[in-house]
Amino acid sequence: TNISSHDQTTDTPTNNWCTFNSLEENVHHLGHFAEGNLEGGGKTSSYHHMGSVGTIHMTDKIYYEVYISNQPDNDFIIGIAPDNYNPSSSPSGDAVVNKPGKNYNGACFSAAYNTVYYDRSSTLSLTDSVSTGDIWGIAFDPATGKFWVHKNGTWFSSGNPSTGANPLVTCSNLTRDGGVPYSWTPCAGGYSAAQRMILNCGQNGTFNGNVGAGGY
Repeated sequence: TNISSHDQTTDTPTNNWCTFNSLEENVHHLGHFAEGNLEGGGKTSSYHHMGSVGTIHMTDKIYYEVYISNQPDNDFIIGIAPDNYNPSSSPSGDAVVNKPGKNYNGACFSAAYNTVYYDRSSTLSLTDSVSTGDIWGIAFDPATGKFWVHKNGTWFSSGNPSTGANPLVTCSNLTRDGGVPYSWTPCAGGYSAAQRMILNCGQNGTFNGNVGAGGY
């Protein structure tokens, strides 16, 4: 009784949704999850970013969003990670040194460095600011490697994932040795212990009651 509508989801064994994986994050940043692992926080020590990934990996097209519920320092990452990216077994500072797209395949936007990292060797400058209340979105097509980022509904580089037009970057390292395709999952991280972000993979259109639902 007395459960708010935004605290109810349609998550069932046959209609399952991705959340932050509290078992697969950098070992220095445990204990900052809430709201059924839909909300995550920043550092708990002198190391950077929580460096968490999602609970579900996919080989089909992916779209997800994060709502910035508290942003004290304009420093966070958001992107897509391959199935061999395991921050829980990585060294300290993982999300700074070994973030997806930099030392791993995949791609991510790093607000602190105003840079998109992809394919372990390529970068793209993307100057923008991050504020409390922002909604950031990622779209990724594993079949083509196309990667899009939006801020508050406006896609960078006039991108249009619905038609496949104008991706922000295109990843080419989409398979492991032997040609087996990776599966992919969301990844996100924050620098400050005060930073909070809320995940929506389709089940959380109100971002835990912070906004009116924009649809699922």
